[in-house]
Amino acid sequence: MILSVIEIAEIFRQAGDLHRRHFGARMLASHRRVMGDIVTCRTPHLGGQLWRCDQCKAERYSYHSCQNRHCPKCHGAQTRRWLETWEQRLFPCPYFLLTFTLP
Repeated sequence: MILSVIEIAEIFRQAGDLHRRHFGARMLASHRRVMGDIVTCRTPHLGGQLWRCDQCKAERYSYHSCQNRHCPKCHGAQTRRWLETWEQRLFPCPYFLLTFTLP
């Protein structure tokens, strides 16, 4: 069975309008902005740059990213590195969290 990678941006493109119609009045403006940023990240909407190799003359166009901290394309690698750093600091034993309130 071959699994394909589904990007959050594609989910937002396909279902974002429906979601905003149903929940838009209750959504925070910041959440609507994040959805828009993720959808337009690394697309022609944000523009880009043409990179040209001086040696082989190959050209590659690179679209600009949204730089939103919630965007997995922009900050996914940074988040994974942060998590790996903290995982190395953990003791090799099971963890659980217990929260209680004292009077």
